[in-house]
Amino acid sequence: MDFIPTGVSPLAKSEELKKRVKDIFGAGWTPEYDTMDTFVDSSWYFLRYPDPKNNERFCSEKRLKHWLPVDVYIGGAEHTYMHLLFARFFTKALHKLGFLDFDEPFLKLRHQGMVLDKFGKKMSKSKGNVINPDDMVEKFGADSVRTYMLFVAPLEDAVLWNEDNIIGVRRFLDRVWKYADWTGDEEIFKKWINGEFGETTPILKRKINKTIKKVTDDIDNFQFNTAISSLMIFINDIYEERSLTSGVTSFDQTIINAGDFKKFIQLLVPFAPHIAEEIWEKLGHTESIFLSAWPKYDPELIKDEEINLVVQVNGKVRDTIKISANITEEEAKKVALEREKIKAHLEGKEIKKIIFVGGKLINIVVS
Repeated sequence: MDFIPTGVSPLAKSEELKKRVKDIFGAGWTPEYDTMDTFVDSSWYFLRYPDPKNNERFCSEKRLKHWLPVDVYIGGAEHTYMHLLFARFFTKALHKLGFLDFDEPFLKLRHQGMVLDKFGKKMSKSKGNVINPDDMVEKFGADSVRTYMLFVAPLEDAVLWNEDNIIGVRRFLDRVWKYADWTGDEEIFKKWINGEFGETTPILKRKINKTIKKVTDDIDNFQFNTAISSLMIFINDIYEERSLTSGVTSFDQTIINAGDFKKFIQLLVPFAPHIAEEIWEKLGHTESIFLSAWPKYDPELIKDEEINLVVQVNGKVRDTIKISANITEEEAKKVALEREKIKAHLEGKEIKKIIFVGGKLINIVVS
C-alpha cells in the first residue's frame, strides 16, 4: 500500500477493507478510515528516547528504570485532553502487558501560558500579529529574549508580548557583562581570579547566599520570573555596594571575591547560557560552566539579623517591632509589654497568657 501523505488516510485506498465491510454489513456502508488520532503518533516517543539505537526492544530494562517515568511534563492546556490522554493509555496498556513497571508516564504536569500580542490577543498567522523569534534574537540577542520570556510572567500565565520590555532585560545582562569585562591591569585581574585579591563585603556575602537559596528554590518550583528578579536585585546590590564602599580602587571587583561572583554566574546560566558561558571562560575556566557543580549556600548566612515582630492583643495586630532575629521569648515579652501602643490596649485588663511564635509574632491574650 502507498503511504505517501495525501490528506486522506491510507486505509481509504484498501479495496479489501471496502469489500469486507460490504460482505458484513451490506451495500452502502462506508468503513471508518480514520482509526487513530494524530496525537497517537507521539504517544510513546518518550519511551524510546532513553534507548533509541536498541534494535532488540524499544528500551532496555536498565534504561527504563534509570530514566523513566518522566519527572516533569510541560505543555499547553490542550495537551491535557489530547496528547496526554493517549500517552497515559499507551503507558497503562504496556504496563498491563508487562513491558513497563509503572503505569503513569509523567509524574508532574505543568501548564505554560500563551504568548499574546501587545493588545492581549492570541498570536496567529491569520491575524498577522505573529512575532518572529529570529527577528528578536537578531535585534536583542538570544539570551535577552530567553530571559525576557522567563521573567515577564509566571510560567502558567499568559505573556503579553511587549518589545519595549526586553530592553530592560538587555540592560541587566549588559550590567553583568560590564562587571565581568575587566580591561585594566591584567595582573590584578589574574590575582582576583585566583583568589589573591578582592574580599566580599559582609553585606554582599550575606546577599549572595540568600540569592543562591532563593534562585535554587524558585527554579525547583518553576518560579523563573522571581528567580531572575533576585539576580537583578543582586547585580544592583553589587553596584550599590561599590558606590557606598570607601577605598575601592579602579578595579571594581575589590568588593566581591571571584569565588562569590562565579556563584552568581552559575545562577545566571539557566536563563542566559551564552553570556554566562563566555563570562565563565573570562574568569579562567577551560571547562564548560554546564559541567560545574550548582552553588550551595551557607545556612548561617541566610538568617536575617533583624525581623519585624508582630505584636497582637487578643489576635489583633497592634504594633510591629524591628528586633534581633535571635531574641529570646522572655526578651520579646519584655519589649512588647513596654511599647506605648501595647500599654494602651492593656490598661485595666488582665493578661491571661502570652503566645510567642519565634521570628514571627507575639500575641497577648487579655480579659
